[in-house]
Amino acid sequence: MNAMKTPRSQPFGIGTRTEIRLDDQHLLTLSVRAGDLLRSAGGTVWATVDGEPDDILLAPGDVHVLTRECELRVSAFGHARLEVYGHGPLHYRMPRPLPARGAFAAAWNAMVSGIRPALGSIRALAGST
Repeated sequence: MNAMKTPRSQPFGIGTRTEIRLDDQHLLTLSVRAGDLLRSAGGTVWATVDGEPDDILLAPGDVHVLTRECELRVSAFGHARLEVYGHGPLHYRMPRPLPARGAFAAAWNAMVSGIRPALGSIRALAGST
């Protein structure tokens, strides 16, 4: 994250707004609270909570409200900007390089390639009726 500056929370209404620039080379850990709102202000944001079965993917403009206090790990597909609207200053740990970036990319490509054959089968079935 060469262009990343230290995130700073700014007053926003009765809470705070923090904008974070993300990339696919680093993983940032955020301490968030129930009711905090995540918004992609550009690019695709990938967020995960340890132990949760589903990840959070935010396309530009998408919003997600957190339902509990947790540590959230965030990164991006390419470059992205994440806005966090909360009840107080955002606590975070500085980004660290993703150790298994190749594994993430391989898993993503495997999932996408698994979808393509399925779509071809659906199209073939739809065309045969």
